[in-house]
Amino acid sequence: MGILRDCALVIVFFCLLTAAIPAYLGTLGPKTGLRQMIQARFSFGRYFVSVPVILNLATLTGFCVVTCVIGGQCLSAVASGSLTPAVGIVIMGVMALLISFCGYDILHQYERFAWIPALVAIIIATGCGGQGLRQQAPAEPATPGGVLSFGMIIASYMIPYACLASDFTTYLNPKFSS
Repeated sequence: MGILRDCALVIVFFCLLTAAIPAYLGTLGPKTGLRQMIQARFSFGRYFVSVPVILNLATLTGFCVVTCVIGGQCLSAVASGSLTPAVGIVIMGVMALLISFCGYDILHQYERFAWIPALVAIIIATGCGGQGLRQQAPAEPATPGGVLSFGMIIASYMIPYACLASDFTTYLNPKFSS
């Protein structure tokens, strides 16, 4: 039970800590009426803005590559060997590209329902595991390096949204409370 508690605390703490950055930047969208990249260019200057842009591009590229590889391997596993992982990766990449070409409206509609298959899969996996879920391997106590490593994984999901925060809030009414 200690491992679950430690993981939950790391997830909650690092989510709250790192989600504060995009949340704050999201409050600037209605006040300024500017998109996030325009604000970054104003804040960092014409040339120095390339440093956070390059770092963000590297983060998002890595996230997209990992997502395509894991999705492609899942497709290959579900296809019972009739689909190679390489073809699955290409299929995932092309599907993501097609969805991205549809624009924000279609993307938001897709994301509104995309969590349902994941929830169904988790419920099925939990049901199949049943009593075996209690049989956990003995775990070592959490180390500061392990906590920081796991925390940085959580942070890597939250911080990249900072480059888009104002884009989602630009058209909100600036009279509303931040």
